[in-house]
Amino acid sequence: NLDVGNLAGTIHNVTSDQSTLGKPLTFVFAGDQLKGVNAVALEGTLDHIIPAQSRDKLALKAKGYELADVALSKDSRWPVTLKSGLGDIAVDATLQGRGLAAQGAGNLRALQLAAGVSGDTNPLTKSLSSAVSGISQLSLKANVTGTLDNYDVELSSDLDRILQDAAGKMVNELAAKFGSQLQAAISAKISEPMKQLQETLGGFNAIGGDLGDRLGQHTEVLNSLLEKSLPSKSLKKLPGGLKLPF
Repeated sequence: NLDVGNLAGTIHNVTSDQSTLGKPLTFVFAGDQLKGVNAVALEGTLDHIIPAQSRDKLALKAKGYELADVALSKDSRWPVTLKSGLGDIAVDATLQGRGLAAQGAGNLRALQLAAGVSGDTNPLTKSLSSAVSGISQLSLKANVTGTLDNYDVELSSDLDRILQDAAGKMVNELAAKFGSQLQAAISAKISEPMKQLQETLGGFNAIGGDLGDRLGQHTEVLNSLLEKSLPSKSLKKLPGGLKLPF
């Protein structure tokens, strides 16, 4: 009976001299509806039959582990806090002598995350904050190697992909915004010259029409003068049968 609730289980081969018994100690515990976690299962083996070649194994599974107010980033420029959520976790660890090897996997769900600071004007952190705040589920993987005194932890999650997607989306949005602003600026710059050019061309059209009218009038006057100054009979007696073009 623990503070978190009730765990039931068994322990076998309890002895202070495994080398005499010739069997490792084994244990299995399980519990559900515990404080802060829905269910837990724990089992392991402590093998010290040959003390110089001791080998301990542990397997832990927890379902519905309650997460609350966990600071994921304490950077004042871009803090990230896990307000609440649930985690399903599985861990397998082996300790051989002083050497440690462990693998873990977790699925975090029903998440509520808060990111960024109020009044942030940086487009990158604003985009990342928006992406992080919209996350409701995450998967995690961990790998631990080394010794009890000096070990390395490799941690990966799909948070990397989410942040990369957010950054890429932000870049695309900025590029599209810049393109629209550039097009608007260019249009504003050339609108007045284009208007002036259209007015100039329109003036040329009016001048062309006026010239056409004047030429037509001059042609009529010229034809009238020629008809009056040249006898009509002579028009039919030009050499070679030539005709005047009027």
